[in-house]
Amino acid sequence: MAKILTFEIPEDSYKELEETIDNLISEMKIGREKMRKDQEEIDRLKIETRKIAAESRKVLAELESKLLKAA
Repeated sequence: MAKILTFEIPEDSYKELEETIDNLISEMKIGREKMRKDQEEIDRLKIETRKIAAESRKVLAELESKLLKAA
């Protein structure tokens, strides 16, 4: 069975707590937005890295082919 605890706090403490909670929520929203932007950048860089890796493999294969022909 659940137990309910109630207590009273002074008005100024309540307002201070409410302000603190509002600030925390605001900071959490800012943090989530930064994480979203960071994830977008990570995803973009992953795609770019894959393209560069594919191009590098192609160039290396061409160089290897030319080296084998020259040998």
